[in-house]
Amino acid sequence: MFMQSIEAGSFLYPFDSNPFNKSRADWLMKYWEWVYSIPISQSPREDSSGMNCGVNQNGSVWFLDSPIGVSKFSTSCSIPEGKAIFVPLLLGICGLVDAEDKSDEGITKCATEGNDGGRVKLIIDDKTQLELLDAVKSKKDYESNRTITDFFKLYSVKDNIYNDPEGLDRKRAEGIFAIIKPLPVGNHLIFFHVNVITPYAEKADDYNYSLDVTYYLKIIKSN
Repeated sequence: MFMQSIEAGSFLYPFDSNPFNKSRADWLMKYWEWVYSIPISQSPREDSSGMNCGVNQNGSVWFLDSPIGVSKFSTSCSIPEGKAIFVPLLLGICGLVDAEDKSDEGITKCATEGNDGGRVKLIIDDKTQLELLDAVKSKKDYESNRTITDFFKLYSVKDNIYNDPEGLDRKRAEGIFAIIKPLPVGNHLIFFHVNVITPYAEKADDYNYSLDVTYYLKIIKSN
């Protein structure tokens, strides 16, 4: 039985808020710092057992992740009570090590254009919390929920999930994500759907994909 004690629509921090006194851009940078801090052998990104869900988690916000190169993924995760939860829906990141065009404009384009033509849906405990479609009738809503960071220095550990060389890189990140308010103790279900049909025909093989992710969460009472 999944907990239903929060009213529909109230699960998420509003887009214009600053959870725990950090901007959304700051939280997006924190998410990528977390991703690149974990060697692939310990990454939760492709761990369907949930054993790696707690790797390098600290502070007020707990980060979830989503896999690369699959269409469906499900896993479990135990989270201490009182933690907000960062859900990556449709994100891009690029830096000097992976951008073909190393200019600021080139890196920005590399980080953002893969998110164009996207559709996202987030459901928590069977209640839809966010649904955005990059189309004519809803493009404004879609664009207004995208967050972009300034350029920032990011350290990659050896054997990270993206195979970036160990060390610092100058990167920029952009995309759509949600930050869920701390959930009540008990079992919860998070489901999100992402679909991208890129408007750039020459990039279809690189950018088009569909992904369904299910997280079975257990919020654990603190001692």
